[in-house]
Amino acid sequence: MRNQILELVRFALVGAANTSATLIVIYALMAVKTNLYIANFIGYAIGLLISFTLNRRWTFRSNNAADFALARRFLLAVFAAYCANLLLVFLSVRFGLSPHIAQLAGMPAYTVCFYGLSKFYVFRHRRDSDAGMERSPSE
Repeated sequence: MRNQILELVRFALVGAANTSATLIVIYALMAVKTNLYIANFIGYAIGLLISFTLNRRWTFRSNNAADFALARRFLLAVFAAYCANLLLVFLSVRFGLSPHIAQLAGMPAYTVCFYGLSKFYVFRHRRDSDAGMERSPSE
């Protein structure tokens, strides 16, 4: 249980760093009149690089090298979480929220979706420090 709490804390810290970088990029691009959705995409692309590196090495302590299968799973998880985010941004703007608040409104959906997919899909092969054995894909 302690290891799961520490993992969740590490994920939250990586998320805070990632979110800060993402928002700085998005808001900076919006300040120079970049399209809302282009700014969103660029911000999340930069955040993706930060997230992959820190989550693979520190949060989930994956023993897998940055191989194609791991990168593919990561990108699929990011895509699914990003779609959840983008849907909420779109709906928030559509229902009258300011674009800046809409960006914030989409972030919880991204975070919840991405954590679940990261833990149970992307980094599922990491060493389980409680049991000392490799997890199989079916676990």
